[in-house]
Parts: sequence; structure tokens; C-alpha cells
Amino acid sequence: FTFDLMIKPERAGNDMYVLSHGMDSINLRLGVTPDWHLAAFVGREMVISDEVVDFSDIRHVAYVFDAFEEKLETRITFYNDDRPIGQYTLKGLYEGHQPLYIGSEFKGEMLEARLWNRAMTSGELKSYANKRLTGYELGLLDYYPMSEGRGEYVYDKAPGSNDLYLIGATWKVI
Repeated sequence: FTFDLMIKPERAGNDMYVLSHGMDSINLRLGVTPDWHLAAFVGREMVISDEVVDFSDIRHVAYVFDAFEEKLETRITFYNDDRPIGQYTLKGLYEGHQPLYIGSEFKGEMLEARLWNRAMTSGELKSYANKRLTGYELGLLDYYPMSEGRGEYVYDKAPGSNDLYLIGATWKVI
């Protein structure tokens, strides 16, 4: 799967998570470290990008998970725009089945968030990075343009309508 988004995190003294899924030893958290590396926490294992992301402005970043069932491995690739900035292989396959939280432990600006059912390539990330999607793109599970919502909800523009409930968020017109 792929989770890509456009964010500008605040400087903080702790890790911030943009996506949380599962609990206990099989949880998944995707986020940003205090020094602005992208990070993935899978169970008790943590991996971070090789490079720092310059978040002086809103940036398009992606976390790509590619499962290799025959080897029982998962490859995680971090992207800054369409450029890979780190790749790691973890033993085992991630199979979380708990609620999904987006942005619940994040402070900063989030312009857009998208969840795909496949590991996207660099070329696919580039082609969709700065494009307003229709919501019907192949493999798109959830699409949250943060410019479309109301009150405490962000509308899911992909079929299925899994609208996000926001906690402590404020809207900013840009």
C-alpha cells in the first residue's frame, strides 16, 4: 500500500504521527521525527529515512509498503516528492486490522492525504503529486483534500466515503 500526503509539520521535540493503525505489538505508525526524517514504526521496529525533508514549506511525501509474500518480507520506501530517500526491508508482512487514524498525533499543516491499495512507483507518485484527483483513480482507497470539509469532518472523495473526524483541527483558507 501507499500513503502519500502534503504536510508542513511544526517543529516539535517529539515524533509526530500522520497515520496510526492497529495496536499493541502489531501496530503501524507513520510520521516525522523531531529532526524531520520520515519514520515508520512497525510493531516494535522503527526505521527512518536516510535524508531529512525540508519542511520550510508544504511538501509531498510518501510511505510505500511493498509486501513480498513468498519471502515473508515487507519493503518500506520513503519518498520526498517522487525521489526515494530511504528504503528498508522488514521481516514479516504487516496485516493490521484495527481502526485507522490520520493526523491524530500531528501538529502542523496538512493539505491532502491519500491511501492507495498498492505500492506506487516513483513515476506514479510524480504524476499524482500536484494533481487534484477525481477520487476514482485506480487503486485509490481514501482521498482527503483538506480544502473540502466542514466543521470537524474532512470528506473522503474516493468511493466508500470514509469521512475523517477531526480532533483539535482548525481550518485555514489558502
